[in-house]
Amino acid sequence: MRTLTIISILIWTFCIQAQINDFNTEKFQIAEKGVIVLSMDGSPEGGELAVSTRMGKLIFYTAEGYNKLREFNLAGFTNGARVRYSPDGKYVIMKKIRLADWNANKDNKQRVMIIDATTGKKVADHDGVYDLTISPDGNTYAIMDKGHLKIKSLQGGKTISEVKDERLQSSITFGPEGKMIYASRGFDKSDLKKDPRFKKNKKGAKAFSKYQQTIVGYDVQNGTEQFISPESMDEIYDIQCSKRGDCILVYAKQDTRVNAVATTNFILQMDLSNGMLMREQFNSRLPDPDYKENLKQNIIGVTTTEDMDASQSVMLYDRGTNEIIARFDIDARFLEGIFQGQFMDGTASFDFSADGRYLLVGIGNFFYRWKIKRED
Repeated sequence: MRTLTIISILIWTFCIQAQINDFNTEKFQIAEKGVIVLSMDGSPEGGELAVSTRMGKLIFYTAEGYNKLREFNLAGFTNGARVRYSPDGKYVIMKKIRLADWNANKDNKQRVMIIDATTGKKVADHDGVYDLTISPDGNTYAIMDKGHLKIKSLQGGKTISEVKDERLQSSITFGPEGKMIYASRGFDKSDLKKDPRFKKNKKGAKAFSKYQQTIVGYDVQNGTEQFISPESMDEIYDIQCSKRGDCILVYAKQDTRVNAVATTNFILQMDLSNGMLMREQFNSRLPDPDYKENLKQNIIGVTTTEDMDASQSVMLYDRGTNEIIARFDIDARFLEGIFQGQFMDGTASFDFSADGRYLLVGIGNFFYRWKIKRED
């Protein structure tokens, strides 16, 4: 028995060491010990990388070599913030990151800031809203509160248009040209009166209106409804207009009152030409996953975990086939840091290099640059 135990330990150690010695991976220390990278995003032109830390810092690095360019202290986020560049690269949106989901059936209000990427100045600061997004040209932004969508000038703060509808919920994104603003919206009984599925099923209609949502589009200038998806989706927590401009990425998950054992959430793709959901979807078991596009290789990257108390991974999906092409596990790097006496963390944040060849993952105060290789 003792011999078997020793053999098992040796095999486990060998497997871990094999992952650590992955020659496709380079390691860079980008901050002092004790700093934990929480989120990162590359600038649209590919020259810089914005990073938020658990200590409330917003740090900018060069995309090559990871040399620090500037650093700002930005308090106001208990567990740190997720960062995302505006489409024009002039601003960074900082949004509260949820490390755990203590209220699984509710998208809680949060603090969201718009930061000038050059000066670190707060351009806008909204506390207690569901979402905020910036237009492609960087001139306007939109904020979503329960039942209230407001579009404002970024510089002067003047309200351009607004929509008041109690069915509006959770998340918003501008269309690829900035003429439309898309929002997640729930259903009410009036929406279902003409639906043949619920003609004699009032109980079903009530449940459907409570647990299903869709996506609608409004004209930015006057707030009139111009688009509604014919699809119904699980509760929507986040939407992003794809960088390809042909679809909206939708993060949705089932209400636990519908499926108490549901642990898998989905990144869906809604076709902007007809509002229909595409066949390909990408999974995660995290309450607030990070997901990003690699247009060069037609890849979607999604953070996930095997168990809620385990370290995270970055799963890479082929966008055309929906197949998992590669997976970057945090476990081996986490253990490597422990073996070397380094301060590590099991939370994954990531981005792709501008040329699409590399996956960049932040763990603790290190960057791991991994050359993407498709698994057999």
